[in-house]
Amino acid sequence: MPEKQPLYSPEQAKEERRTHIELSPKQEQDIRFITLGIEEVDPEVRELAVEDVIQTLQNGHPLSRIVTGKEGELQGYIACEDFIPHEAYVKYLGGSGMGGRNLFLEVPRFLKYAKEQGYVKVNFHGWNERLNKALERFGFHKVRTDTQGDLSADFYEIDLQPKKTQEDVSRERQEAFENKYLAKLNRDYEATLATFSEKAPKDAEGNPTGEPSSREVKTRLIEETYRNLSVRLAQTADFTFGDIQKAVLKLKLARYFQNNDVCDLNTLYNALRESPKFLNTDKGSLHRLFETYEQKTLQKIAEMRRKRAEMTGEERFNPFEWVYQTEDHEYALARLLNMPHLEEESEYMNHCVGTSNSYINKMKRGEVEIFSVRIAPKVDEATGKLTQDTPVLTIEYNVKTGVIEQMKKNDDEYLSPNDPYYKNVIEILKALRASKLDTGKPRTIRSIAKSETQHFPDPKQGYILTDEGEVSWEDYDPKSELLVLKTSSLETSATTPRKILAKMLVVLQGINVEPIAIARTLDEIDNTTCIYVGELQPGFFGQIPDSVEHIYTSPDRKEILRQTIEVGGRNFTGYIEELKAHGLSSMEKHEETKAWLERIDAQGIVLTKETRAFVEQLVQAGVNISDQAKAMMEHEDFQKSLRIEDEAEPDWRKWKLKPAQDMDFIRLSVADLNIQGVPTTDTIYARAQELGLELVPPEACPTYRLATLDQAMDDWVYMGMKQISDTDGSPRVFSMDRGEGGLLWLNGTWVYWGIPWDPCFKFVFRLRPAEPGKQV
Repeated sequence: MPEKQPLYSPEQAKEERRTHIELSPKQEQDIRFITLGIEEVDPEVRELAVEDVIQTLQNGHPLSRIVTGKEGELQGYIACEDFIPHEAYVKYLGGSGMGGRNLFLEVPRFLKYAKEQGYVKVNFHGWNERLNKALERFGFHKVRTDTQGDLSADFYEIDLQPKKTQEDVSRERQEAFENKYLAKLNRDYEATLATFSEKAPKDAEGNPTGEPSSREVKTRLIEETYRNLSVRLAQTADFTFGDIQKAVLKLKLARYFQNNDVCDLNTLYNALRESPKFLNTDKGSLHRLFETYEQKTLQKIAEMRRKRAEMTGEERFNPFEWVYQTEDHEYALARLLNMPHLEEESEYMNHCVGTSNSYINKMKRGEVEIFSVRIAPKVDEATGKLTQDTPVLTIEYNVKTGVIEQMKKNDDEYLSPNDPYYKNVIEILKALRASKLDTGKPRTIRSIAKSETQHFPDPKQGYILTDEGEVSWEDYDPKSELLVLKTSSLETSATTPRKILAKMLVVLQGINVEPIAIARTLDEIDNTTCIYVGELQPGFFGQIPDSVEHIYTSPDRKEILRQTIEVGGRNFTGYIEELKAHGLSSMEKHEETKAWLERIDAQGIVLTKETRAFVEQLVQAGVNISDQAKAMMEHEDFQKSLRIEDEAEPDWRKWKLKPAQDMDFIRLSVADLNIQGVPTTDTIYARAQELGLELVPPEACPTYRLATLDQAMDDWVYMGMKQISDTDGSPRVFSMDRGEGGLLWLNGTWVYWGIPWDPCFKFVFRLRPAEPGKQV
């Protein structure tokens, strides 16, 4: 390069952007000569720096330069390095003094070029006193003196940009961070899109279908969702929706659509408004946001429902929630919200809806809703005041099952087509089905309890009664708007068409299933089967595969439940800790249990620690234990069942505890067993054995109670077990129920071999374990 060309001219800058400095062996030798010959610098410093100068010049820094003569000989250098972003540190500067090149003349150009390159400061350590004084004339100023060992040097710097405030610095740092984060978000978004296939869809013969690829479909879906949502968020007051939030939203949508094909925009918009900081970071998924939003919504609804249900009537204004008025304006439907409403309804209707806490507690838990069909209020022309609305029918709607459990007139009378408001009630039920719950979900009316339609006309065999009249199962469309009022008695068999069974399951069980997925006999079960509807054949439970999700002996009966539960081996302490974590302990019950245990001890009855663990565990779970159940757990038969029998040890208290094991339990009704003649205890047990079941060991009964804390209201279940005699010699089995106020109970119920059982009673048996080496 020409000797006198400025080192920091635009031409030189262009040249330096193309290549880095690469020193020849001759130039490296010249640098060593120049560095060691700078007399103004301490010899020790020169010795330490000589090789580092060469390395620094070749580090690619945009401000580093070498000065060469006409023959290419090296005459000087400027070597820089960045230790702090946007601050250039002049690490070394030296010249031979030959060739007439004055490096001081390059300083203004150097500083200007550094500023153009984005540097805000230039600094150096002044080891050369003469150089320090010269550079002070160009604006460098001493900041401090640094010491390392026996060496010390003054630190100089110059500001290339106007002095910034702390706020400016913080803002620039924030912008730099956001730009870096924004770039990362965009890279992650592109990486997520890359997970979608670009391959064009092909038909069965391998030919392109002409349809767009998965990536094209998903990208279009993401962009459309993002665009629609962005418009709404940008117009939302007090919602930050800058570049970061936009990029995060797009990325999270891409991740969401990796496993989904649709997104509820309204729910997502409301969830984002509820959690506005969710878009400030790419952490957390939309799935989790939806779950959190739903949980918060349900908590708010539960709190609103609780407050509403606890109104005492002393408030100035305690109105019903009016849901619907019939088209003729004669009747209206109101939702009852609290105890004063229920009490008033009971007073008018002379029934029990407001005479105990049972219904109000169910309402607080969101299990049921109580509605009142009332004569619509009208204005009295003479007085100009509203006439008092009067109830004519009370409706109990089960929120969880979608079943109208009760429809009662005055004195618990049933609704009849002869009632003047019968057609109005049918209209109201259809309107109720079109309304929404507190959660925003529709009030799906799946069916009406049989007891409540006993005065309705019976449809012909194979037909159902709807609000539009009788319709055959063959012609009935479950997707229609028809309201099913009553079904004929069901007589299904192994030849009942699957499409008819599928329709029955929709109406009677709320299950949508393809006909091909239904099996009516064991022989029909294949890899497509998910529901069995039919008679239980001998050895049935030893042959039915786990892949069959639901078992019904008839479409109008309760499902046969299968559960696998770990029993024994741990003294049940693990259950206790788990239940404590759920906050289910009750100090009052603890004290009651403690007193009972002390009373047992005082009577000289030695309880094992296993029995105490059973009791403590049940108490922690909020289960009430009857005196009969307690006595059964004290019985020697129960205590022995906890242990492995040892014939060599006569004292059973010294037998070892049984190890933990998984047990498979089957819960079914007496009707499911299809017993010919009168179903007695002995015939029920015998039929269970024939189906591949066996009696439940006594020690498993309290454990099963703990595993079924979600038991339905007014439900009662008996354990199919060998009876344990009480103090009077009466045989008892464990039973479980959930009755008044939702209380859970473990009872001991007397059961004789010959007593008859109603078909609706339910039993629990154990699945007979497979024989060793035998495939089930």
